[in-house]
Amino acid sequence: MKRRSLSIVMLLGLILVAVIYSGIIYSRPAFTTIDWGEGVVGVMLGLFICSRPAAHLLDLLYRSHYAGPPNLWIWIALNLLTLLVGVIVVFIGVMQFTRSTVGH
Repeated sequence: MKRRSLSIVMLLGLILVAVIYSGIIYSRPAFTTIDWGEGVVGVMLGLFICSRPAAHLLDLLYRSHYAGPPNLWIWIALNLLTLLVGVIVVFIGVMQFTRSTVGH
């Protein structure tokens, strides 16, 4: 039970990190002097955010003895939300790359 609660806290923490990164990108013109640097940070962060929920969902699919937490649908929804947020962060990072190439 302790591991599952840590997993939920970790997923919520990853969502919080994604929201903070997105807020920084959209509130400031640039936090690095090079747009592609922001793109690298965004893509790497987004892939990191996507890694944990993807691992959880694969565990759920491929481990026949893994029952998941008691409130399975809420846990799956939180994993899917975290995965979606990670994909959005990757998209924001890719947009930083295109911003750096379009302007030149």
